[in-house]
Amino acid sequence: MLSVLWLLQFTFYSCLAQTCPDSSIVGCRGEETPQLDGQQARGAFTVAMNFQGHKNETAILNAWVAAVLAQVPPSTAVTSKIALLRYLSDLMMDEVIALTNDTSADVVAKARDLNFQCERIRQNTPMNVVDGMWANMFVPGAVPKPYTLIVDKIRFEEQGEGDLNKNHPYMWMRTAASVGYTFPPVESSDFAQRADFDDKAFWNAALSASVGRLPNWIPETLGMIAFLEMRSSAPCHKQIQHMKWHGLDFSYYQVHRSIDNPNDGHGAKILQAIDMYVSEAGSLEEEMDWVQRIYQGYHAFEFTIDAIDEAVEQRLPTGGCPEAGSIVADAQSLDHDKEQSSGAGQSNTERVIAITQGMERFIERHAFAYVFHKGVKKDIMRHPSRMVQYLRERCDLFLPGDIEATQFLRLFQHGGPMYGVGASDSDVALLRSFASLSQELCIKLNR
Repeated sequence: MLSVLWLLQFTFYSCLAQTCPDSSIVGCRGEETPQLDGQQARGAFTVAMNFQGHKNETAILNAWVAAVLAQVPPSTAVTSKIALLRYLSDLMMDEVIALTNDTSADVVAKARDLNFQCERIRQNTPMNVVDGMWANMFVPGAVPKPYTLIVDKIRFEEQGEGDLNKNHPYMWMRTAASVGYTFPPVESSDFAQRADFDDKAFWNAALSASVGRLPNWIPETLGMIAFLEMRSSAPCHKQIQHMKWHGLDFSYYQVHRSIDNPNDGHGAKILQAIDMYVSEAGSLEEEMDWVQRIYQGYHAFEFTIDAIDEAVEQRLPTGGCPEAGSIVADAQSLDHDKEQSSGAGQSNTERVIAITQGMERFIERHAFAYVFHKGVKKDIMRHPSRMVQYLRERCDLFLPGDIEATQFLRLFQHGGPMYGVGASDSDVALLRSFASLSQELCIKLNR
């Protein structure tokens, strides 16, 4: 239960909020633009995740949405449906065009280090565990309007189409677990009050979860979804390259790169839904009002996502990846033999840490295999770090010759004892990286 102090604090912020669909709502009567408060965001997130429909809960969520929207001034240029659609489309294509100018060298140069990637995963967790929740108010009832069906289809696909393995929050939690993070249940206050999350990590998460519980922010929510779906494919493509460079699980971003594409994916669909929605305006004044509200929702989502990037930078000096342990010694050994290239890239230490941790998590995920073994091997396979070390000592699996022809990778090919295990693109990349690293270490050992 939220404390009385929290409730009083939220009510105070409610009275300052400025941008609202209904002046009767708590948070829609003030005149000042409020400063966003971290505890307000964390509390609103917890309320949204445990929402029962009580009046005080609704007031808390409305207050947070209003406070965020109040950060975005209205547009003097985007005042009609045609102008809005052109504006949103142009911003989407600007992202795509900018991406086409990125070379492979640019991708490597912008990848940042492994600790940055880990911290980015951590601070993006609150937002990504509610992926798709922002559209819960579009679940149709009775005879739906066409735009509602479009948005609901987007929601259904984001939430996995009834398949847990396709559910985007579930996919994200697997990504977080793959670098060693564990979190309490998302709906618990322990999750929202974790000290390793920055306050700004909850600005967008609380916004997404709140509009997923409230029916009175439809235009703003359409704008929020527009930003997320129309501006994600290009950044996701870049993030995939960065995570590949570090040997990290990029499956979450790979799904979004394709499903949100601006040609016929969610990016195109949400634009179509907005066109249909605004076309239903009963007057020019109503059209202008809806356009402004969509515009503000769009940029409120942008503003809160940018805040996550700020959270990553603020937490990076004391954050980063979980402890790597003794595997650093392998990297230091290789560093003595191979000078780092002059271009931007990954140090041997970071590379060995990423690949080794990835293999340990891979072994842990597939630990069921040990039931078919006996004796020493069965015991080793129960301990991922010991299994990795055991494999490293089995140079016969990695030598000689071409990586693809090694005995280790043949175990996972058709007809091999591990066929069908590690078949995803990210797992295949990890196994190849591990084979390549192990071969380097074995070559050094056998000199």
